[in-house]
Amino acid sequence: MIDLLTQQGKLSNNEASLFVQSLTDWIDSNDKVTLPEGAEDFYYLGLTKPSRCANTQINDLGELKIIKGFNEQAIENIKPYISTLPSGTLLNINTLSQTLMSLLLPELSSSEVESIVNTIKKRPLKDKNKFWSINEISNLLKNNNDIKNRLNPLLTVKTHYFILKTEVKLGQLVINLESILKRDENNSVSVIKRQTKYY
Repeated sequence: MIDLLTQQGKLSNNEASLFVQSLTDWIDSNDKVTLPEGAEDFYYLGLTKPSRCANTQINDLGELKIIKGFNEQAIENIKPYISTLPSGTLLNINTLSQTLMSLLLPELSSSEVESIVNTIKKRPLKDKNKFWSINEISNLLKNNNDIKNRLNPLLTVKTHYFILKTEVKLGQLVINLESILKRDENNSVSVIKRQTKYY
């Protein structure tokens, strides 16, 4: 995804390099700094608000604010394109926003992408292969079949993860609960993450 964001001009090459190296050190379990831009515990313990590397996958996008190189503007720029779902989670073609579709298919105009998204909304796909027969995409593949080879491993027509947002009001107290649910191949649903905020 970082590569796609760089190709689309959402990130500069320098930003992409910094983000990848900082993220690598934040997630990995060792204390070896990824040169030249990475950062391990020594860097984070020296900050005004000291912390340590998580040494595990990111659980919430808010965590990015702590990681070296990720300022508020940088996070806002990439927020529409990222999530904290497990590595390898596929993109459901039927729920892709126009923003994400444009990122995946930069060769198409905004009007062509809008047409694709609207076509899928009217008739959601049950077979991933039908995606390649949509007019705008079919025409694109005539000139460049590599696009299909690049995107096919990333796409699906099923969703396994869902966000459930709940708001409870008790007098003056407002409680917001956000849960991430996982539906497995047997249609069993489990909660994999839950976050509560009080106002």
